[in-house]
Amino acid sequence: LRDIVQPELTSPPMATPPPPALSSSWMARIGFEQGKRRRYAAGWFGQFQALYERCATEAWRDRTNLIVRCITTVVFATSLAVLYAVEKNDGEKATQDKIGALFFMAVNQGFAMVNPVLGSFPAERAVVSRERAAKSYHLSAYYVAKFLAEAPIAAGLQAIFAVIVYQGLRLRRGAIHLATFFAAMILNGLASISLGLAVSAATGTVKTANSVAPVLMVMMLLLGGFYVAPDRMPTPLRLASSLSFVRWAFASLILNEFGRPPGPCA
Repeated sequence: LRDIVQPELTSPPMATPPPPALSSSWMARIGFEQGKRRRYAAGWFGQFQALYERCATEAWRDRTNLIVRCITTVVFATSLAVLYAVEKNDGEKATQDKIGALFFMAVNQGFAMVNPVLGSFPAERAVVSRERAAKSYHLSAYYVAKFLAEAPIAAGLQAIFAVIVYQGLRLRRGAIHLATFFAAMILNGLASISLGLAVSAATGTVKTANSVAPVLMVMMLLLGGFYVAPDRMPTPLRLASSLSFVRWAFASLILNEFGRPPGPCA
């Protein structure tokens, strides 16, 4: 018995054979490609499509907020049209009034578009962080989807504002001038949303975002070219004024209305 059992006990254990190599089809199915693990299950455009649908649903869900924004836009536009309405469009006084109205449009609509989006990212930070940890999507796809989901709302509100003030202030007539006026107002609103989303993403809380955004908007206002012409600013401020979207919106409205700056203020 010892002669039979002893060889079984003393013989070295057999080595476990290595597992067979995975085929290329199985590597692709479990998320590997050429020996490297894929980080995301869908491509960038697939991620953007899914995120855009979710962001658009969130943006349009709060109907009460949208109605309030529409009402405030109509109130501001009507007030501006009544305040700056003149019987005659010629004369130095009428020109000065119209310049002030054009600058107020750029500033007021900038503030109106920035404030509603300041709470976007702090409210969704926990969800986005968890989904990012799971490699669900690229951060760039989320930012682009968020911006484009807010863009139609901003464009619609800017169009409502533009229709009222264009007729009330008796601005320069013509299809090209009308289209330029609408484009300037809509682009001003989109730039304002971009600033609001940037501040919202850079700050951790809504309270901090509400503290930072007004400071940046006031700087945009001061460097907008209404109070001091850009060519008379110190060199650092002149360079900083090129980043002010209020300046470019105001300049485009002035050129569209008068054809050239009517005085040193623009």
